[in-house]
Amino acid sequence: MAFFSKYDYPPLLAPGRHVMTLPDIKAHFVDPFPDHPRRKHLFTLFEEFLQAVLVSGIPCEIWIDGSWLTTKPEPRDLDVTLIVEADTAQRLNADQQAFMHTVSEGAFAQDVDCFAYARLDREHPDFGDAYLDPAYDWGCQYGLESGEQWLKGFVVLKVR
Repeated sequence: MAFFSKYDYPPLLAPGRHVMTLPDIKAHFVDPFPDHPRRKHLFTLFEEFLQAVLVSGIPCEIWIDGSWLTTKPEPRDLDVTLIVEADTAQRLNADQQAFMHTVSEGAFAQDVDCFAYARLDREHPDFGDAYLDPAYDWGCQYGLESGEQWLKGFVVLKVR
């Protein structure tokens, strides 16, 4: 039986979390690829996603990962995760909860793979449990390439 693994393009970021602004994101992941309209298209979809997050009024972090953060000229999609602090998640109104559910179901937009999670405090007894604290698990996953052979970076956009 043959085993085929997904080819991972070289990352554009060093390992770790990279806090960026929207102009930083465009400068790092769109502007260096002027001959690849797919990157611009995905950035436009991200701008629409960010606008919806801003309209929702939910203070959060948006994590970006995937092949869009590599040298792959034409990434298939954009991987984003909306992270809300646990205490904030408990205070969301009905519209904000509905928005989080829409994001969690991946129903926001085609070509944007999105998830939403509440992040537990380090003092919480379930902190670090992959099932009960999925934001922790995503932080670990976002720091590895798909073959889990080397570390890579991911983008964090703070929305307040």
